[in-house]
Amino acid sequence: MARATTSRQLANAAARQARNSTAGAAGVAAPPANPPRPATPDQPLVNEAIDTSIEALNRRLIQDQIDHNAAIARQNIALAEQTLQFAAAAEERRINQETLESQARLAPTPNQSLPAVDLSSESLIQSLAFIDFSSKFPAIPEKQLVRVFKWPNRDYEACEIYKLLISNIFDAKDDRYEGTLVGGTVTYLRKRGDRRDYPSIATWSPAFLQYSLIRLVANQNIELHLKQQNFHAKIVRLERIYAWDGVLGLALYLHQSYINDPAASWAIPTEETDARCVKKSIGTSSPSTNRTSSPRRVSQAAATSICRQYNSGKCESPCSWGRLHQCDREGCTGAHMSSSFHKDK
Repeated sequence: MARATTSRQLANAAARQARNSTAGAAGVAAPPANPPRPATPDQPLVNEAIDTSIEALNRRLIQDQIDHNAAIARQNIALAEQTLQFAAAAEERRINQETLESQARLAPTPNQSLPAVDLSSESLIQSLAFIDFSSKFPAIPEKQLVRVFKWPNRDYEACEIYKLLISNIFDAKDDRYEGTLVGGTVTYLRKRGDRRDYPSIATWSPAFLQYSLIRLVANQNIELHLKQQNFHAKIVRLERIYAWDGVLGLALYLHQSYINDPAASWAIPTEETDARCVKKSIGTSSPSTNRTSSPRRVSQAAATSICRQYNSGKCESPCSWGRLHQCDREGCTGAHMSSSFHKDK
């Protein structure tokens, strides 16, 4: 058995030697037992690729910053141009206003024709500021809205606020001018509101609230708006006591006094109320009839007499009959009820 194995090994060795000899004769090298591994890139080539990527990223970041700065510069230029436009429009309005005031000092000719809207208002209507503002009040005619938006406006009168409630179809009608002959000269004035335009507080109240809201949006003055709201509430309370004609005259007079004053108090002085208002008379109909009593003027005798009902605790202040609410005890003129102040009476 051992000899057989040795023989096979010798035969295999001989065969291998024969093959190598044949390959050498043919000029072909035998493949190595362990082929070499492929060469890896050198380390400097890897670092160069990384540096190139970082440089490209930095260039992109710098370009993005340049684009951002350019966008901000364009925005600032646009804002500056818009500011210049607003300033130019304001200067134009000032010049037009001065021109109109200068022309107003001249005596008008008998055949003078006036435009529906003054020149300063016309230019203001076309301004960007008013176009944006008017979009907040689409139901109000522009010719009326611009007169309230423009402030101070010496040409605007408080009696015109009823026009803030009318529709556009009546806009031209209520903007008309009326001529008055004075000393041989015809003077043209814009149609003014009167008692017929304010038949009740139901007309004046929403008109004034609309005016107050427009001024609030225009000037953002919350303190002034609160004063106007307080003024409105007091007028409403006065209308419950006094005849409407007198209360309307008081409201329009004070409104006109305060309309162009930024520091106005919008107070209602007692002396103005006493001078202009007449108290309503007490009706005899029952409350269920829901009728309002007709106004009457308090007589001088009633205004100087002491109210007996007040002293017995049956009449609230102010006196519905126009009498004095003071003590009726002899020798005492205090502003108190005798029934509660003088216990021994």
